[in-house]
Amino acid sequence: MKQCPVCYYENKDNTKFCVNCGTKLGNEKYCCPECGYESKSLLKFCTSCGYKFGDVSAMNLTVQKKSESSVLLDYESVSDKVALSNFGLISWYDFVQSQKFENLEAEQAFKALFSYFMFLSDLYNNSDDFIRKRFEEVHIQLIGQIPRNLLEKGKKDIANVVSLMKKRLFKNKIDYRWLFVAEIIYTYRILNVDFKEENSDYSRLWDFLEIRKEKKINMILYSVDNPDAIKNKWIKSSFNDFTSFVSAQQKYLSLKVFNIAVCATMSAGKSTFVNALLGADYLPSRNEATTACITSVYDNDSLQKMIGFAERKNKTLEGANSLVLANIDKWNSDENVRHIYLQSDLDDICSTKVICAVHDTPGTNNSGDNSHHDITMDFLNSTKIDAIIFVVNAEHISTTDEKTLLSEIYKNKISKDKTPIMFALNKADCIDNEKEDISEIIRKYKDYLNTIGFDNPKVYPVSAKAARLLKMVSKEKGNNFSKMEQREFALCLSEFLEDYDFSSTNEETNNVDSMITVGQKEFSKNEILKALNRTGINAIEKEIESLF
Repeated sequence: MKQCPVCYYENKDNTKFCVNCGTKLGNEKYCCPECGYESKSLLKFCTSCGYKFGDVSAMNLTVQKKSESSVLLDYESVSDKVALSNFGLISWYDFVQSQKFENLEAEQAFKALFSYFMFLSDLYNNSDDFIRKRFEEVHIQLIGQIPRNLLEKGKKDIANVVSLMKKRLFKNKIDYRWLFVAEIIYTYRILNVDFKEENSDYSRLWDFLEIRKEKKINMILYSVDNPDAIKNKWIKSSFNDFTSFVSAQQKYLSLKVFNIAVCATMSAGKSTFVNALLGADYLPSRNEATTACITSVYDNDSLQKMIGFAERKNKTLEGANSLVLANIDKWNSDENVRHIYLQSDLDDICSTKVICAVHDTPGTNNSGDNSHHDITMDFLNSTKIDAIIFVVNAEHISTTDEKTLLSEIYKNKISKDKTPIMFALNKADCIDNEKEDISEIIRKYKDYLNTIGFDNPKVYPVSAKAARLLKMVSKEKGNNFSKMEQREFALCLSEFLEDYDFSSTNEETNNVDSMITVGQKEFSKNEILKALNRTGINAIEKEIESLF
């Protein structure tokens, strides 16, 4: 179907002029008046910034003005709203793939038919590239669940295959068609599209499920929003997992996003610090410069793995529902990627009050390349930041590059927006505490920050390297440590039990009477937690929580 950009009437694909208003139809591009993002179809919200679309002519005019104006960078970030919507779509399709039924044949039939219906839907055909790719990926995976004996004649016999899959689903003691409708409608809702009679997929759904009585249709539609009212206990029980998923998603999306930007010059150990703060290796840490890329990590306590997507220069979004560090490293090495969005359960950060989003910005003093600096400042200036953590290399403080960045941050964010900022004096364990007093170094650094304009700055000594290793082992995530990391962990444990203490208070750790194996050796969990507290990371985490 071809939708008219003026009156929104649904015309046939081969129509040259709108049947309803006479508008000439072509390959229109719909453009957001807020950010200028181009879409091949008209949805309710811009998939780049979340803006609610209004008048089409105003949208086109805005793009013309945008092209005439000078733009510093080819960089635009999607809003928190759109990021969470994309995460929601990835999580939703992951749920569809993983849900379990009592009857395996019915489960296979349900998933395959769900994918088949969505793949041929107008919702798929009218969606942007990111959504279409999610549909296509899941379609390939779910169609793969069709038993081979039903695919003997290949694609030519697909109608027969669909018919056989329907029989497996419909002739089950549980009428899964009710749940099928609920999940189709939820897919529309998650994409902010109304599922109503005017929609061509509406009538197609009932024909697909062979439900034609209006009374039953109304009953099923009512049950979608009121599953407790379903009288049939078998049908009602089929909704349990679905309603639990939807309830958790709605509760999560009702929370406010709390954005924390982590900034630093190069070689300050920023990526290691972020990994230590989040409790896992979310970000690749290298000695050489990485690409000018923002990486945003959103906390979600209900996730047991990492999901995410990458935003490229040309607005193509690549997503994945089960990420590992190698995936992120690949994105991070791609010069066309401008922003990586990740979602996972962040250790020691709770998402019951807010959704904590930690944004890792590029190190700004990359020799001969100003893009890192420009990307970082553009992100800070265009994004609502609730707090900033500035990571400082304790071995090289008060450098010219650092002062330049701090002065810009103070001018653009602190003095204007009064954004809270804390300073992580990283690699504090590299200071010889027998020759230098860490408290005196902190005092002098605070005086230095005062000269820039920061009033009563909060400076926390920390060892991100030790905190990362100790925290991962305490969470029993050290199984994949290399031999070098195993040796470094043992050394860090010894040093922070005997030589270093960057904790703000003499907080007693819980007496945990258990042992954790790293490599071929066992270590006391109680000692690991004590050493972790003394790395200084806990003090920074408490300061963050006080801002929520």
